[in-house]
Amino acid sequence: MLVHLISLENEDVKAAYTTIRKELEKFDPTMVEKKEIVLLTKTDEVSKETVEEATEKISTFNPNVYSTSLYADGLVKAFADVLITHLQSKK
Repeated sequence: MLVHLISLENEDVKAAYTTIRKELEKFDPTMVEKKEIVLLTKTDEVSKETVEEATEKISTFNPNVYSTSLYADGLVKAFADVLITHLQSKK
């Protein structure tokens, strides 16, 4: 499983995501076949609308999109729980 962290400071999160995928494929074509999660970071730096728009854009490529900020303990804990659930479902 891969977790892609994309900062919401990026003006184009879709481009950031596709760049990551292209680089992974160049490195090892089997990497793009792995299950993946996208974690949008720095939600404290942008508006709620920006988070929603970014989530919607990435969701067209990957339904496993989450967002967090290191300043929001609840969001960090929630993502940790999601990650554990995903990892346990692989067994």
